[in-house]
Amino acid sequence: MNPYLLAFSIYALLITPVTLHCSVRVGKAVRYRLRIQVAGLPFIRKTKEPPPQEERTVHEEDVARTLSEPWLWPALRAVGVKRLILALRAVHLESAYVHVRFSFNDAAATALSYAALQTLLRALACAGVLPRTLEGRVEMDFQAKGTEVFASGIISARLGSLGMAAIQLGAALLGERARRNRTEEETYAAASH
Repeated sequence: MNPYLLAFSIYALLITPVTLHCSVRVGKAVRYRLRIQVAGLPFIRKTKEPPPQEERTVHEEDVARTLSEPWLWPALRAVGVKRLILALRAVHLESAYVHVRFSFNDAAATALSYAALQTLLRALACAGVLPRTLEGRVEMDFQAKGTEVFASGIISARLGSLGMAAIQLGAALLGERARRNRTEEETYAAASH
């Protein structure tokens, strides 16, 4: 096989653009739409819209339970902030839109949540931390319809950059798992003597 053709084929694969178009709505139920395009052609489409009879309100306990999953924090600790930042540099946020509507049963909780988020967003905007591509709004509703968050955006990357980031994150996770297994073996060996 021609080495130039092989080199060109590998280079073309590595620079292939990948875009993720996603939208998520969290309210009484979680709904989402995902579309992944490779080189401009649709590759994967997923949609989840539960029927209205299956909808239920998302409570603070549900969020706390999800955040306390046993695999989540060790995985984040294994990856580390530095590797996570390097992985996030591989992707580019093309556009983002966030819409938050606060509507609790308690009017004071609605007003305080709205004011806290508005203050935080304005402070982050003044500090220049928020990306320029981020748009959105925050509103409050005193009719107790339920708090709802809607986010949509387009994220793009090159296939080669994504592959390298995935390899680095996978190596970090495997290294942490091996370290944890060694520690457990040493503990068992010390306990048996």
